[in-house]
Amino acid sequence: LTLLYAGRLSQDRGLLLYVDILAELLKLGIPACLRLAGVFTPASEADRFNKHAEPIKEFIKFAGWINFENMPAWLSQGDLGLALFKPEARYVAAVPVKLFEYMAVGLPVLASSFPANSKIIEESHCGLLIDPASSPLAIASTIAAWWRYPDQARVAGERGRQAILERYNFERLA
Repeated sequence: LTLLYAGRLSQDRGLLLYVDILAELLKLGIPACLRLAGVFTPASEADRFNKHAEPIKEFIKFAGWINFENMPAWLSQGDLGLALFKPEARYVAAVPVKLFEYMAVGLPVLASSFPANSKIIEESHCGLLIDPASSPLAIASTIAAWWRYPDQARVAGERGRQAILERYNFERLA
């Protein structure tokens, strides 16, 4: 099970939570890994992350900064796109671009249950909404249940891709 996150690497965007979720998935016996693309902002986030991730670092891979042209190929290597941001005003009211990037490549998404995210995910049926304050075990259990039924995740990814083609694209929105 390959979990992906692409973007600014920071606690407020769920970075340490992703590590905790991965640890719980591994404890549940699920062969999982976390792949990250982006840069630590601020740079001090790297030290905090490395200390937190030390016990399971062999299950975490960094791609660094990926050019826009190469992002679809990188995202296509995953099973689930993560967007579990903390409930800060700037995230609660906005939809992260990564949500659309994940959907565009047919990747099912796991996103914070904020109003803007909820509208898109519920209309498109392209993923799961999670309260980012949930315990890592609860989130991992949700992912594990989905992982055990891969057709559900595949269909959710396909629905996301279809939603991008039909609704959430520049031509349509213009």
